[in-house]
Parts: sequence; C-alpha cells; structure tokens
Amino acid sequence: MIRVFVVDDERLVRSGIISTINWRRYDMIVIGEADNGENALAFLETQEVDLLFTDLTMPGLSGFDFLETVREKYPSLPIVVLTMHQDFEFCQTAFRLGVLDYITKAQLEASNLDAVMRNISLKYEKVTQGRAYVNTLCDSSSVFLVWG
Repeated sequence: MIRVFVVDDERLVRSGIISTINWRRYDMIVIGEADNGENALAFLETQEVDLLFTDLTMPGLSGFDFLETVREKYPSLPIVVLTMHQDFEFCQTAFRLGVLDYITKAQLEASNLDAVMRNISLKYEKVTQGRAYVNTLCDSSSVFLVWG
C-alpha cells in the first residue's frame, strides 16, 4: 500500500479529498493529514510517507516554501500539488521543484476523478520503478562509466 499524506489548510477540503477518493482502488491509504506546512513537516519527521498531496496556499509556511523544504529534507518523496491556482507560473514553479503532478481542485469532479487518480498512480509507479532501477545499478558490484 502506498502511504498518502494530505496537507491543506481547509478542513472541509481535506475531509472531502480523503473521503471522496477510493484510495484502496489505487493501492493507497491515507495515513495522516495536516492543516499547514509546519504541522506537515513535523508529521514527516515521525512517519514514513510514500506520496504527499499538498495545497499551495496555506497560512504560515507558504506552499512553495513548504515544497522547497520537503525537497531538501525528502528529495525522493513524490508530491502532488492540489490547488485552486490555475496560474501557469504557479504550475511552472511547482514542476521546477520536482512535483509529480499539479492538479487544480476544479479538476476533481466525479466524472474525471478516476482518470486523475489513475494518472497519478501511473506516474508514481514510473518514478518509484525508475528509482529502484537506479538504486539497483548503484548497488551492483560493478559500475560501468560511459564517457561521451
């Protein structure tokens, strides 16, 4: 099971995301939630999380500052941004920080929720399989370097 952590400052939004998505269908389980970046970082220090869903606009630590801190402390943690911001610059900045996906909350309608979650699940698999492959190469007894 993929352990999911949800961060959003709006309690109703968090509850809606957690209760609306059939997490088990995608081999996922929500192991926790937080209402801001500071609380999320505290949780991440004590729990192993496989996939992080986070909003960008939160009180205290801004969404982008939160993403930067997570990237520094947990560089391989896949992150899905879930936000109301449809601004291209927000999206571009998030992808520069290495997010797995950028979803606007408006996209999460019942008619396309399954497609969105399947896409996230596929991206997660590709990222984690690629990481496993790289780790296997690095852990092997012989490493070959190719100079171009």
